[in-house]
Amino acid sequence: MVFLGRLLAIWIINMTEKNNTFIKCFFCQKEFENAKITKEHIFGKWLIKRANIENKNLVFPNNTRTKYNKLTVPSCTNCNSIFGSRLENEIKSILDNFEDYKNHLLNNDFTPDSINLFENSPRHKIIIWLQKIFFGILYFESNLKNTPKNSFEINKKFTEYFEFKNTCRSILNGRVLNIPTTLLVFELPQDESSFDFFDSFDPLAVGLKIDNKFFYIAISDCQLTNSFLQGNDLHQLRDNILNSRFGAFSYYMAYAYPLSITKNVPISKKFIHSEEFIMNLSHVRISEKEIEIDIKKVIDDAKDICHNYCKIRGIPFIRD
Repeated sequence: MVFLGRLLAIWIINMTEKNNTFIKCFFCQKEFENAKITKEHIFGKWLIKRANIENKNLVFPNNTRTKYNKLTVPSCTNCNSIFGSRLENEIKSILDNFEDYKNHLLNNDFTPDSINLFENSPRHKIIIWLQKIFFGILYFESNLKNTPKNSFEINKKFTEYFEFKNTCRSILNGRVLNIPTTLLVFELPQDESSFDFFDSFDPLAVGLKIDNKFFYIAISDCQLTNSFLQGNDLHQLRDNILNSRFGAFSYYMAYAYPLSITKNVPISKKFIHSEEFIMNLSHVRISEKEIEIDIKKVIDDAKDICHNYCKIRGIPFIRD
């Protein structure tokens, strides 16, 4: 009996240690016991149902196929409430009442985006939401087995995902974060597939289509990129998209064109930060000399990006 008692005690200790494994919350980066960690869906349950993608897979570079409703990140209870239930409900409300926010969202104005817990701007909520999706997928991919050898840069970028970690920290601490993110929103006229998703690691960018709305953020750019987008070319691009000049897949060009600009803007991110304060200085020019980009190269790169996505999806290339 004594021997069995010892075995039982050892088993209880082992099970306790196993259950007390500490896991880092994806959002606040604090460690919690395994029992206190929840799973937050990268794509909200409401979005999965709304887009009818319950049985569809996201295919990763190593050919791993994972159903959208199985894509999750570890989250503590508090963050699950803030970045899960609250944020997802707010985004759903924005889409449900899009006409109320239409003018604010579609103007694509050049304004610095300051994020904190009390920010009620729908544009800022969309920025946080798309960042959550992008870095959530990056986290999920970095933990997949048999990742390809070229995944080193992906893993490196995940460990250095400065923007999102500091966005979360700013929201949780009630501090202001001046983030270097360009958000573009387009209302699309065509009524085909209700859902599509793109992401890019170089530069960091996300495009998501739902309810004939297309949302694009360039995470890794600076505010100067948005300055370039405010020229006549952006307005012409918006008109072309709204008039379906590029065919049923006009939003491909809405993704490719600013992505190409981001790749061609000759400037890097600059931050100053502490535990109490975070500010982006990327938009501050070091000299008075005007920054120039090769417009022809931007257009050619955009066409190449478009052509590549059309080829992957097996559709005719968008005409010029």
